[in-house]
Parts: sequence; structure tokens; C-alpha cells
Amino acid sequence: MKGNWKILLLILLIMFTSNISIAVGQGDYSIGKALVKSIFYLFITAIVLIITVYGTRFIAKNSRKLACSKYMRIIDSLNLGVNLRIIMVEVGEMVYVLAVSNNSIDLIDKLPKKVFSKESSFEDQLYRYKYEFNKKQILANKWISNISKTFKRHNKIYDKEDEGDEKDS
Repeated sequence: MKGNWKILLLILLIMFTSNISIAVGQGDYSIGKALVKSIFYLFITAIVLIITVYGTRFIAKNSRKLACSKYMRIIDSLNLGVNLRIIMVEVGEMVYVLAVSNNSIDLIDKLPKKVFSKESSFEDQLYRYKYEFNKKQILANKWISNISKTFKRHNKIYDKEDEGDEKDS
């Protein structure tokens, strides 16, 4: 039924618009005919615009279906400028935080899905992430200082042994 309407509409459009340019000598030219033609052309223009609007909507709906993925979902996106975005992508049980620019895509972090709750805001998530990062940074700094102390003690022992060697010569 839909196909028949399309064919009928196309036939009518072709019938009414096929003889648009006709060479006319000095014939009768009335204002009534000009008015009817103007209204007809406005009607055809309106139909073309309506078909364009609905066609665009149809294409937009179908392109969303093509752009969706079974295994990945974009949770959030943040524009940081013209050429830079931060995107959170859910893949399975993990959430990937990506920095996307025109030339590259960089992995910022990979987090378990359970870290994110739907009730919390972005500020809460950012605070929690910064807190965990600071906690890890403090722990890493402690390890580095302990390792440095161990090496300094070890170096002092060797320095004392080297002092005796220098005096012998």
C-alpha cells in the first residue's frame, strides 16, 4: 500500500511538472492562470520541504541504530576544547577513560564498572578518583623514600671502604 502511494505521487508530480517550460507566442495570459501556477508551485515546494524534513529524520533514526554497538557504550563525554574530548566508554565490566583528539586516542585510565554508581555526580567521582590517586601517590612516595634511604646507607658503607683505599695510595 505504501509503495502504491509513492508511485501515484511520483506520477502526479511528473504529470504536473513535465510541461513547465513551453514556448508561448502572444497568447492569452490571464492573472488567474498566473495565480493558480504560483499557488501550485508553492504547494510543490512545500511538499518537497516536508519530504526533506521527514527523510532527514528517518535517516537520523536509522543512523543511530547503525552507530550503536553490542559490546560498547559511551557513558559520558566532556569537550575540553575544539580538538579535545574526554570520553568514558563501558566495555564489559570495565570503564575506559579516553582522551580523544584529532590525531590520537589515549587511554587515561581503566576502572572497574562497580566503581561508578548512577546516583553520584561527576564531582563525587572526580573527588573519589583524586583521593585514590593521592593515596597511591603517598604510598609510592613512601616506598621511594625508603628505597632511597636504603641506597644511601649502602653508599655510606661503600664510601667508608673507599676512603681507606684512597689513603693507601
